Amino acid sequence: MNRLHALRKAKKVTLQQLSDATGLSIGSLSRYENGQRNPKIATVRTLANYFKVSSDYLEGLDDTVDDLKDFGSTLYQLRKPTGLTQKELSRELYMNDNAVQQYEDNSRTPKLSDINKILSYFGKKLKVVDIDDKKI
Repeated sequence: MNRLHALRKAKKVTLQQLSDATGLSIGSLSRYENGQRNPKIATVRTLANYFKVSSDYLEGLDDTVDDLKDFGSTLYQLRKPTGLTQKELSRELYMNDNAVQQYEDNSRTPKLSDINKILSYFGKKLKVVDIDDKKI
């Protein structure tokens, strides 16, 4: 459930706020994030719905990135285990010093080329969906 922590941090949601919104106890949420307890399927669905991600993504079963609205949490989850700071990663990727920070906190939408550069750096790919030419 490391992704739970990453999603929560990227969206700047406290354990209290997540608890209030989902009805799950703070203690349970904390234990899920720390790997001390595994949530039931219904709980995973509740959390996935709250964060607007798939259950597979939340459980770490799907490594593809298919929701660019929440690219910040994906970036956080990729960057954090490496020990790189946001500024260090920006420099590694030859980006503006503030770019990674702004992408990670979802205050700036990255260009597709930057998304691909970041994902490629971590050995990941963007999931592409083909859409009809129909008007919506």
